[in-house]
Amino acid sequence: MTKRKHILIFEPQIEGHHLFWLQLVCESFLDLDYCVTIALDDRTTKARERIADKSNNLLSRVFIISIYDAQGELLGGSKINAIAECIKKSGADEVFCTTLDEFTSSCFRRAALGIDPPPILKGKLSGVYHRPRPIDEMQGGLSNAVKRFGFRRLEKNGWFKHIFLLDEYLLSKKKNKPYYFLPDPWDGDYSIPQEEARTKLGIGKDKFVILHYGTASRRKGLHLLLDALDIGLLHDKVFLLIAGNVTKNKEEIQKLQALEALGQAKVLNYYVSAAEEKICFCASDFIALPYISHYGSSGILSRASAARRPVIASDYHILGRRVVEKGLGLVFENNNVESLKKVLMEAQHLNTEDSIRFNKNLLDYACGCSREAFKEALTYIINKE
Repeated sequence: MTKRKHILIFEPQIEGHHLFWLQLVCESFLDLDYCVTIALDDRTTKARERIADKSNNLLSRVFIISIYDAQGELLGGSKINAIAECIKKSGADEVFCTTLDEFTSSCFRRAALGIDPPPILKGKLSGVYHRPRPIDEMQGGLSNAVKRFGFRRLEKNGWFKHIFLLDEYLLSKKKNKPYYFLPDPWDGDYSIPQEEARTKLGIGKDKFVILHYGTASRRKGLHLLLDALDIGLLHDKVFLLIAGNVTKNKEEIQKLQALEALGQAKVLNYYVSAAEEKICFCASDFIALPYISHYGSSGILSRASAARRPVIASDYHILGRRVVEKGLGLVFENNNVESLKKVLMEAQHLNTEDSIRFNKNLLDYACGCSREAFKEALTYIINKE
């Protein structure tokens, strides 16, 4: 009888896109009849609860080990060491990191000095590299140069099994193994009628609703969006929908509270459930992606396409390039409030021809980054080995 392959899935985060990626990666390996162990932050019940919110049976199909010891300290004192410790504990054959970015910066810097990761990991490391600046020759700076040198040393010596990129443009420059492409996925039902979604949120059907969705990080550009709306753009029909632990900034909170008091905003400033997320996207007219100098892909763009909602995005890097080349919405000049203001005005007066074009393009994009497309791409590569 053939022994089942055993893989360790490493995911130390419980916010944003992390647990969604964890779910899809785990399900893909389970579909291939792998034994799956998840290494996560098990110090509280939050991770398990949020996994259960996204999948009602995943926890019953996997093993779970904590990346922290009984004293609440990271195993081995670092994430790369924690992965090695979890490999030993679980007896897994290899590891898949849903976010390689968790440890690559420190790992590559150490490699540049001739310091290797724990030997047990050699040839067993795979994962998704979301922000792969060190391996992108177009990214300058001393820090990237040092990390690039360290990465090349590890790559040459066979430490990585698979490196999955979400950037089709960068992948086109990487002709050999271990590089592969994965679509940035979405999942669930984004077909809720707009009027129904708005009723659930208490938003009038006559409003022009702009959704800003995400976690609290200044690079997500909520302050930029508020500044653009604050310089004369807001009127009775414009409505700002904010969802997902979006801010801890007192000034931004005050502005949002003022807009709520005027009936021009609704703020869900907490971790929204999977069901609430779908309702927010379907209640909207446009999805705002005012990210500042955002390097890499965006799962919000995929979800917007699933809901057939055009986006308003910064023109920076692949996010802006995709929106323009694939016709998924409107772009403004990166980190430019006046440019964003003009685009917000344009969005409110979109003509029928552009609406039809966006809808078709969004549908095409959604098909290419669906849950099924993601799992098909991942399982195809795994099966080839």
